[in-house]
Amino acid sequence: MESQNLACKRFRLFFLLCKNKEDFLSVFAPQYKQEWFEGGDTGEQGLLDIHAGAYETGMLTFMYPELVNTDLAKTLDSYSLTYEKLDKWMEGGNSTVEVVPLGYAGNPKGYEAVSSIAKEILEVQVNAICEKIR
Repeated sequence: MESQNLACKRFRLFFLLCKNKEDFLSVFAPQYKQEWFEGGDTGEQGLLDIHAGAYETGMLTFMYPELVNTDLAKTLDSYSLTYEKLDKWMEGGNSTVEVVPLGYAGNPKGYEAVSSIAKEILEVQVNAICEKIR
């Protein structure tokens, strides 16, 4: 738990330091373990899990489980974007609603696979961020 709290504090610090930069999310490129991405649903290949899908739902479940309705997440089918629809999604407003009418772009149902390795993911991300700050 101490490691989790430290990772969360460092991650929050990074966002505070970078909140005025438009490109703060592209400041680092962590080296993730390849096995984290093996054995996934082959039907998801080529689709983007970018908003309220497995990644975000899994990370929130790990950090704030009381805020995530996991019963609902388990019932939501994948609704992912392709690269072709990503530009339209990024326009915002009605354009986003057209390509993501359900409010999420990803596979919320897959959150458990992410939440089970969330601590490791955070540690990799925090270390990469700290390396860039140094």
